[in-house]
Amino acid sequence: MDTVCSCNKLFDEKTRHPLVSVINLACPCSKDTIRVDCYAVIMRKGLANEAWNGGMECDFSDSTVFFRAPRNTIDITCGCKRNRQGLLLMFHPDLLCGTALDTCLADYHFLNYQKTEALHLSLAERKTLEQCFADIEHELEWGIDKYSARLIVNKIEMLLNYCCRYYHRQFITRHDVYAEKVESIGRRVDDELLAGSVRSRGLPHIAAYAAWAGMSEPYFNDMLRKLTGKDFDRFVQFRRIVIAKQMIIAHRQTDASVAAALGFYSTQCFQEMFKKITGVSTEEYR
Repeated sequence: MDTVCSCNKLFDEKTRHPLVSVINLACPCSKDTIRVDCYAVIMRKGLANEAWNGGMECDFSDSTVFFRAPRNTIDITCGCKRNRQGLLLMFHPDLLCGTALDTCLADYHFLNYQKTEALHLSLAERKTLEQCFADIEHELEWGIDKYSARLIVNKIEMLLNYCCRYYHRQFITRHDVYAEKVESIGRRVDDELLAGSVRSRGLPHIAAYAAWAGMSEPYFNDMLRKLTGKDFDRFVQFRRIVIAKQMIIAHRQTDASVAAALGFYSTQCFQEMFKKITGVSTEEYR
């Protein structure tokens, strides 16, 4: 397990802070992969035509950004040993202790995306992130004092917030590609609910659906949220109510039979969920 200090040594970089570093990947390194105890943000140029990074025709292609949570392996070469152009930011979780970023880091879901869910940048976006890297490096040059950790973390948060903006933009440009997938997910959820397996196996689980879609759970949830406004759990509940409406009107089933068929704990639980989502009671809907 490599630390900030040991990674700096691999690239012959000076350690300015034991918990954070910005490394130029063009510097010679004896390893192709490293496994670090830090969060990592890797920005690389010239990877637009690499299929393994998940790039699509609707994406920008100037640069690609990958993210790694602690204890994960980082491929320094990104499959291209001849082209090492890029930047690597590493920051240890301990750096964030007592800061605002520490309390909201879990909101940056992309830190747990897999490499096929990378962020693809335009030229303007890449320049903005390069400035963020430069700002962090400039603060590291200042040295360690009582303000340095707070200021460095603020600049890291700025970089992550820009990545949030660019991922949001990427989901928009991929909307048409993912719309068909969301429809398939809806049909699959409906089939599972109508099969009556909910009573024995429980509600559809995100792990199975994310694997079926070939996505990590965080990315799968974010994709659904961007396109439907609902995470997977809320999406399933919405589909349950859609089917419940059909059962009430088309098949004239009672609340008790609908609740039993769709795996609600009780008739009252079903009725409360129905009114919460539709705004009317089951009797009013009838």
